[in-house]
Amino acid sequence: KKLDEIRKIESKCRHLDSFSDDPLENIYILHAFGHAMYDPDNDDEDNCLSRAILYLERAKLICNTNQDERFQAVFLQFRRYVEIHLSLCYSSDDHDMEKAISSFRWLVENCERGYVQSEHGKLSMLSSNFSKFKQYGYAIEVSEKLCVLRAEGVETCTVINQISYVFQLMQAYIGYGELLKAKSTIEKFLFLMPNNDMTPHFEGCVEFGLCNYGTAIHHFSNISSEAYNEDPELPLKLGRALLRRSTDNEAESFEIFQTGLDRWVEPSIERDEILLCMGTEYRKLKKW
Repeated sequence: KKLDEIRKIESKCRHLDSFSDDPLENIYILHAFGHAMYDPDNDDEDNCLSRAILYLERAKLICNTNQDERFQAVFLQFRRYVEIHLSLCYSSDDHDMEKAISSFRWLVENCERGYVQSEHGKLSMLSSNFSKFKQYGYAIEVSEKLCVLRAEGVETCTVINQISYVFQLMQAYIGYGELLKAKSTIEKFLFLMPNNDMTPHFEGCVEFGLCNYGTAIHHFSNISSEAYNEDPELPLKLGRALLRRSTDNEAESFEIFQTGLDRWVEPSIERDEILLCMGTEYRKLKKW
């Protein structure tokens, strides 16, 4: 509700070059508008992101250029808010990953541990954005900081938050090729998620990457049928593991692929992924 109200005010004031003669107040308003306009679920996402970035960059400029020593501590605090939102905006849909990384690097260099503890939700979104666009090294750097919050006694970090952060870290480790670290992370945090389908999923991905195909098949086979029905990538991973273990599993593998096609009948990204996988595996088998 508050964000909606701010957006209404923004729509009436966006033509103004400045909103106050007081630099602190101006930064506050610019940050509020930028924060409110950042809405990844908005139908007009590109336009909203562009306006959010415009406001946030203007606020950042004031922080950087105002030399009044009386306000430096306040400017630093505001800039932290501005940089985290800039990093989210720039990393959203790969808008400008170099600038997203630049804002993130500033945060790492200028924020105490308490900032990570208080803003762990936003940092989790940033880690997810980094992984989504294969910036796994930065995703790891964020997620490693998040995974220890429960141990540090951060009350706002719930068990559900912790599980989410662990999954983000494992995804980043696997994407970055740090398979042994991913395996160690699973073993360390297994007590949090003994019956979660994502656990055998990540375990299977790790063993597949380590070429332990029999073990990977075992883990992928332990994922519930409900999860297989919802995620088209899961049967593809099981099918590929079967083929890597032995080409004698060809019939079983392609039966799994075909089950996916039968489930995703209409044209879709999911169906295209299954067809691409089948074509790739047929080529490897020299089935032209």
